[in-house]
Amino acid sequence: AQPPVQSALDGKTIPHWYRMINRLMWIWRGIDPREILDVQARIVMSDAERTDDDLYDTVIGYRGGNWIYEWATQAMVWQTKLTV
Repeated sequence: AQPPVQSALDGKTIPHWYRMINRLMWIWRGIDPREILDVQARIVMSDAERTDDDLYDTVIGYRGGNWIYEWATQAMVWQTKLTV
């Protein structure tokens, strides 16, 4: 039996992140690497309560630091740039 093929586009598990972090795929899809880091920094720096204090992307509720909130906020920035 052949071992499974690993692809750089599959992403990888990064310590302290609950979700799979796949920067290469995001960059390939057109996201500026600096913007990825900005969003991740907002998540990491949040003082909001987390379901697991050891995992950055587990902020409880839809607010600053929450994974969905921060990516949706970034999406609004991109939308604004497209319509201006």
